[in-house]
Amino acid sequence: MNGKYGIQNISRRNVLKCTAAGVGSALLNSACFELSRASDSGPIVETREGKLRGVATDKLTIFKGVHYGETTAGKGRFRKPIPLKAWNGIREASALGDPCFQNNPDWVGWKEDNNGSEDCLVLNIWSPRTAGKKPVMVFFHGGSYMYGSGGAPMYDGARLAERGDVVAITVNHRIHMLGFMHLAALSEDYKGCSNAGLLDLVEALRWINRNINEFGGDSENVTIFGESGGGGKVSCLMAMPAAKGLFHRAIVQSGSQLRVRDPIDATKDAKAALSLIGIQEGHLTGLENVPSQVIWDTYMKVSQGNIRGGFSDVAFSPVLDPDTLPFQPGSPEAIEISKEVALLVGTNEAEGTFPLLMADLLKAPADEKAVQQNLEQLFSKVRDQGRAKLVELIDATKSKNPGIDPYHLLVAVSTDLWMTRDAIEQAERRIEHGATEVYMYRFGWKEPCLGGQWATHAAELPFLFDHLDIDQIWGEPGLDAARQKLDPQNSRYRLRDGIIASWSAFARNGKPTAGELPSWSVYDKESRLVMRLDGKSAVVADPLGPSIRKPLGSLEVGVGS
Repeated sequence: MNGKYGIQNISRRNVLKCTAAGVGSALLNSACFELSRASDSGPIVETREGKLRGVATDKLTIFKGVHYGETTAGKGRFRKPIPLKAWNGIREASALGDPCFQNNPDWVGWKEDNNGSEDCLVLNIWSPRTAGKKPVMVFFHGGSYMYGSGGAPMYDGARLAERGDVVAITVNHRIHMLGFMHLAALSEDYKGCSNAGLLDLVEALRWINRNINEFGGDSENVTIFGESGGGGKVSCLMAMPAAKGLFHRAIVQSGSQLRVRDPIDATKDAKAALSLIGIQEGHLTGLENVPSQVIWDTYMKVSQGNIRGGFSDVAFSPVLDPDTLPFQPGSPEAIEISKEVALLVGTNEAEGTFPLLMADLLKAPADEKAVQQNLEQLFSKVRDQGRAKLVELIDATKSKNPGIDPYHLLVAVSTDLWMTRDAIEQAERRIEHGATEVYMYRFGWKEPCLGGQWATHAAELPFLFDHLDIDQIWGEPGLDAARQKLDPQNSRYRLRDGIIASWSAFARNGKPTAGELPSWSVYDKESRLVMRLDGKSAVVADPLGPSIRKPLGSLEVGVGS
């Protein structure tokens, strides 16, 4: 998954060729870009900290591997990010920087061929060369706080920047134990250092606020967006006092997070990790010298790779902390912090296929009794809250979808428990507490994937980033041919155009109505108007209906409920 998909990975030789051919004598993005006179060099931007040299194409200027903070290794491990120091000369910014150290098990398209390092506080910028200040869209990658990076081929922002006429940015930051080891209760030295991975994102936004105007962006018009774990990060940043004012709109895609980890549980996680590593609680500085691979291996042992119960159930994920994240993201106090931030939030119609696949349960159940048993196995919290509520939800889903078979019933109910519930709750809590506009969507396009045709988890991302040509993104070959067979009229490209237009319009002016999509109404608790995105998109009133919403709302499961 290299240069085949856009300009994801470009060799130095190709960088020079590309730059020489594409730059000419034009000024880049108004007067923001200074071009070196040398024919074999790229566009140079002077940031507050120093000069960067990137890459130019006919339509974009691109800067990759841009550091926004110093290395987090050694004395920086588990601590606040160190702001970037100034430098002399010109730093090259033509190649991706390291992701946070990890052993990413994801499918091709969603990961880099690079285990990374702890010098991972980097971001990537794609900026249109057309005149005028552009809205800035900052994307946070998924991976359930466990893995992932902004440099994955799926997240290459070139086509989003081009088609949306926005400055697109992706960010790397600390994840898993490196980003969320909660040591504040064990040592005063780590007070204010909890949620280091989120503090990294705050530092990235500060860098963007200081410098993005020099790249053609508008620091007064910044939208943060993310999918899955990235949506959780957006949810948490909206609750962080340190992030207030650093962004102006937010998009949460299949990752609404209302709660984070309890500090008592997070401290237990930390103690378990210290025991495995052999570090005594009174000698935490010894953590600075532990090899990165040992940190990862310890993380996997303590967390046991659990992603089923929701982000807030995963060891080494965001934690409630008085100095960094003092309020639960779904609380009135948190909503007050981001009250003026417009929100676009939504889910896909077959999200449940993903956790079912991870639990080896994505197969046709024998009957409805097996549906209930599989759901209880997947969501232990549901079992603990009483079977009657779950039976009511299953029955309501059957009534809403006459003739539904057990397989699709299992996927539908697991989808609503895992993702839909918290998305609705996030939207309606903000409305209840007087926050500004909320818009909702449901993505319904069925991809040929996971042994069937599903609007699965993350299925909207190939449309948003315009990577419908990437193969094997669901772990299976022949995807492009299968898409063409199912969609001979190429409706998927119209949907792509509509999604990019809507997301970029929301970033531009806070309203997602754009292109050929119908007028997109604000979500409220009376009409509950939701945009259903599909080959033929339409506004739908209350897609679930009260018969499903009532039992669903009484079950505390979700991503982080």
